[in-house]
Amino acid sequence: MKNQTIKIFNHLKIKSPKLLGQGGQCSVYEINSQRVLKIYTNTKVDYFESLMNFQKKLKRYINKIPFDLPIVLEYDLVGETFYTIEKRLNGETMDKVFPF
Repeated sequence: MKNQTIKIFNHLKIKSPKLLGQGGQCSVYEINSQRVLKIYTNTKVDYFESLMNFQKKLKRYINKIPFDLPIVLEYDLVGETFYTIEKRLNGETMDKVFPF
């Protein structure tokens, strides 16, 4: 595990993180049955700001869309690494739905 990732776990007092998935932009860890932690890698400030602006726009449509949307509940920066705490979405991961 990377040093910054460990610092974020310590900052949030997460003792036994369970990795749920990884992608090009972030790693996703289980916090509990309702929340996940996303730790972003190599993310620039302008990208993260645009992500947060997109999240604000999404909130307007929460009750109008017939499926779950990711919602950022909290975000911060530890060292040079951004993280978000988000609503955990129900369902299957894409790799189980499309196994190719």
